[in-house]
This record gives sequence, structure tokens and C-alpha cells, in this order.
Amino acid sequence: LTGFTALLDIMLFILRTIFTYLTAYVMIGFLLVLSPLIIPLALFFWTERYFKKWLDILISAILVPVLLFAFLQMFLDIFMVLIDNV
Repeated sequence: LTGFTALLDIMLFILRTIFTYLTAYVMIGFLLVLSPLIIPLALFFWTERYFKKWLDILISAILVPVLLFAFLQMFLDIFMVLIDNV
């Protein structure tokens, strides 16, 4: 039962990782589709905050896959050590 639970946790971890990766890329695509509407808002003082928010969200969506793979590498190293200890 414990081994089955461990395998299920690892599989769910992989599924959550894939879901986060795909969600980030869908978000980037959606924000790039909206860019022709948002970029002109940077020209005016009153609407510049919408452009800055859009840019912040775009940058964070770009950083998600990078950070995801960095953390994945750390977790895989930890898993390798744990498996070697078993």
C-alpha cells in the first residue's frame, strides 16, 4: 500500500508539472494574441498601468517554465539520492 501511494504521488507530481508547463505556454500565447490591443495603451499616461500589468504577467509566464525546470532538476536529484538510499 505504501509503495502504491508513493508511485501515485510521483505520477501526480509529473501530471502537475506537465499541467503547469502547458498552462504557462497557453498563457504566453493568449497574452501575445492580446498584444496588438495592449501595446498601444503604453502611449497614454492614463492607460499605461494596463500595459505594465500585461508586461508583468507576460514576464512571469515566461519565467514559469524556466523556474519549473530548475526546481524539477533539484527534485530529480533528491529523488535519485532517495532511490539510491533505498
